[in-house]
Amino acid sequence: MSLYLILPLLQGCLSGILAIMVVWMSRRSPANSLFAAFLFSLTLWGFLIFGMRVSADLGRAIWWERGALVFIVATPVLFYHFALRYSNAGVSSLWLFGMYLYLAVVISLSPTGLIVEGMTIDMYGNAPVWGPLFAPLIIPGYLLMFLAVYHLRSAHKAATSYEDRNRLVYFVVGGSAAIAGGVVDVLPALGLNIYPGTIIGNLAFCLLTSFAILKYHLFDIQVATHKVAPYAVMGALVAGPYLGIYFALYHFWQNDRAPVWLHLVFVAAIVVGIPLLWGRVQDWTNRFFYRDRYEHLQALERLQEEAQSIIDPSSITSAYPVLIRQAMQSSHVCLMTLSHSRGELNLTSSVGFDSQDAQISLSKKCPLVEILEGEQGLLHREDVEANAKLQAMTMREKEAVERLDGEMYISLKSSGRQVGLLVMGARIDHQPYSWEDERLMKRIAGQMALNIENIHLYQASLERERQLSALSCVNKAINSSLDIQSTYEVFASELKKVIPVDLACVVMIEGDVQRFYALSTELEASWQKPGTELPMRGTATEWIAMNKMPIIKNDLAKQKRFPTEESYLKHGIRSLINLPLISQGEVTGTFIVGSFTPDVYGEREVSFLEQAASQLSLSMQNSRLYARERGERARLELLNEQREEFFRAISHELKTPLTAIKSSGELLSEELAGETQVPLKRLIDNIRRSTDRLEVMLNDLLDMAKARAMPLELHVEPVDVRASIGRAVDLCSPPIRQRYQKLTVDVSENIPQVMADQKRFEYMITNLLGNANKYTPEGGKIKLSAWVEDTKVKIAVQDTGQGIPDEEKDLIFEPFYRGKFSGERIKGIGVGLATVKQVVKLHGGTVQVQSKVGEGSTFTISLPLP
Repeated sequence: MSLYLILPLLQGCLSGILAIMVVWMSRRSPANSLFAAFLFSLTLWGFLIFGMRVSADLGRAIWWERGALVFIVATPVLFYHFALRYSNAGVSSLWLFGMYLYLAVVISLSPTGLIVEGMTIDMYGNAPVWGPLFAPLIIPGYLLMFLAVYHLRSAHKAATSYEDRNRLVYFVVGGSAAIAGGVVDVLPALGLNIYPGTIIGNLAFCLLTSFAILKYHLFDIQVATHKVAPYAVMGALVAGPYLGIYFALYHFWQNDRAPVWLHLVFVAAIVVGIPLLWGRVQDWTNRFFYRDRYEHLQALERLQEEAQSIIDPSSITSAYPVLIRQAMQSSHVCLMTLSHSRGELNLTSSVGFDSQDAQISLSKKCPLVEILEGEQGLLHREDVEANAKLQAMTMREKEAVERLDGEMYISLKSSGRQVGLLVMGARIDHQPYSWEDERLMKRIAGQMALNIENIHLYQASLERERQLSALSCVNKAINSSLDIQSTYEVFASELKKVIPVDLACVVMIEGDVQRFYALSTELEASWQKPGTELPMRGTATEWIAMNKMPIIKNDLAKQKRFPTEESYLKHGIRSLINLPLISQGEVTGTFIVGSFTPDVYGEREVSFLEQAASQLSLSMQNSRLYARERGERARLELLNEQREEFFRAISHELKTPLTAIKSSGELLSEELAGETQVPLKRLIDNIRRSTDRLEVMLNDLLDMAKARAMPLELHVEPVDVRASIGRAVDLCSPPIRQRYQKLTVDVSENIPQVMADQKRFEYMITNLLGNANKYTPEGGKIKLSAWVEDTKVKIAVQDTGQGIPDEEKDLIFEPFYRGKFSGERIKGIGVGLATVKQVVKLHGGTVQVQSKVGEGSTFTISLPLP
């Protein structure tokens, strides 16, 4: 088969393979889909031209040529549309419509003789005879190819990415080759005997595209040649000897088949030999593809494996730059890692770099760092110089970038978070880094970031454990005594174990002044003493009290905000933190920590101090509350003791004359038993009733005094509820009958016994019945009920009295309280219900009241069953 026939077939096969790869591996992008359609058009073009060239009949050949004509025009149309998409060139939809309308016209006219009139045999084979519309319909296709190359060339000039520029170069060169081939293809139509060059130009384009896919992963197609090669070599090593031996055996035995055992022996040899050969084949192919860098890349892989067990960041961060420089043949490599406390990237280690630049740092807000932290992840020197956003860097940032002198900047990101920056200088051989180098470094950067992040997390956990231990010690120190000044030195010494502390003091707010409440310092004796008062106006304490936020000063020599900070600076304090002490939502003081060294308090230290301040604030509040509660309790105890002593004294003092008055009244009543003077007898009866009433009141006072002076003692025993209620009803029935009140008793038949003090149990019932009798008008109704509900015995006394207002329902159980409806006619001093509540509580029960003014009240006692 001649070259004339092979070339179009080769074009069809090669472009078809490329089209399948693009569709299979990268079909989501519209631009990629257009390029795949372009390649399929090239495929059909090649196969149709092959059909035309192999046809012995010119009548058949013309139809192959006319079919090829459709794809000869479709190819530049699709390539031009692809170029517009890929280069993001703006074009009107009307223009695109006209372009495809042009293709439709060619398709409709291709079967006629207006474009291809006939076929002839030229010196190289079958050749078309062009019709009258050939030139006006074919020339626009050349113009579209030219415009496509123009747009791609413009996109190449504007591209900031190294990989994009490389890809566009191959498009521009390949498109130019196709145009050149098309021009050569037109010359025979002008009468020149020149071999048609369009197929050759198309082949050049396909070969360049194939190289770009293999070398630069065009369209993000990743053909891992170095991974496929070992399998190909292994197949050749296995298949070659097998086929050779097979044919040798066949020749030896000729018509007879070789023994099966020979095949089995050879298969067994393959099974045993493949594992032994595989490692060597991989090593050979890797050495072939990576050559001089192979040993260094192997060292990088070993480092990745060893890095999983490394917990010392200095060992891994110093090893990476050395190996990367050797593997990538870079002039220098710098590794910058993130300092979480300062929020900036600091130069951690470097190789081939001047040691005087060891203090280089970049803020996380630096435009270069922000762009790298985004989706891009990698920048070249040209990107940094051409990117308009990067021109907005500060002078300090620009100086740092210039000193780094990077050819390639790679972000180290773990889980989407930036943990470092890898800066690689230019290659020693002055060649640019290839796409393969970029891919390799991105993979290594991802592994580096993961290892660095793991080390940081491990160190953070150790640091957190150390902080928690220190906080526990701090908490013990400040809670070991409620006298904060006596424990503050221990508290300050625990702080110094975690962070640099040369001054630590607590300032409490007292009105419009601030008082140094506790102080720990290494300063000279001229510093403020505990108890010193200073005006608060215009100070950091006043600002914190208003804003409830800490104030952090990294260097007082560079930034002073309040006049009082000058005093700290005079005593050598450079770093200063003022933290609010908050209690119940209000700032009660400030916690001040200082150091002689500038820039020592970062995020980690501030977070720890905020936790310490929180514990200190709670301790201060507890200390204040304890002191206040202790004083208030002492005062109340004194008042209560004086009141109880007064009650006991007055009760005993009144008992003696009351007993004398009562005895004298009884004797006088006996002496005047036969006296007929009614007024005199009425006076004697008044004396007796008044003394009885006064005696009851005094007994209530004495009972209350005894109950409050010492706990009541209960003699708990099984109590028959029905019998106790019966005795209480018998005791209270006379006064109820005297007032013509109706008493109803409803006690369940099967009500069980309760564990209680029988006398006090009956006292509760009689007290409630007595109150119902007193507060229910004559002719009213009283109902006593008892039942079991939810493992409790409930006893209720209901009356139809005046009722109790809602605001008094809690007050009636307080000693000596009498409601506003009591009036002068109700006897008593208001201690009965207080005693009932206390007795019920001692039995583990509750007493509740439900009442409505004008309708009556219901008192319910609930006692637990045994």
